Amino acid sequence: MTRHVDPADGASIEAAAGEPFEIVLPENPTTGYLWHVAERGALEDAAAPVFELGGSAVGAGGARTFRLTSPQPGRSTLVLTLQRPGGGSPVQARRITVTAHAPES
Repeated sequence: MTRHVDPADGASIEAAAGEPFEIVLPENPTTGYLWHVAERGALEDAAAPVFELGGSAVGAGGARTFRLTSPQPGRSTLVLTLQRPGGGSPVQARRITVTAHAPES
């Protein structure tokens, strides 16, 4: 499984179709802003998103991990937005192009 930590907006990722990959983004839920999948194309969740605390201090941030997969070869646009739950304007966004190749035999 490939792990992509804080990819830049406009990044391109290559993955094998059917194989999970991870996107890890810094997040601090105490600010009220959380990362969400706004657009996924043909990508599917391989597991529910997970938040891991980065420290024990009050108000400490951490990272949100999205585990995704592309069930078949092709190109999808993944858009992740940092915004308050329930809507509102995003304060950040990551638009990532994911190209899934046929798995090697």
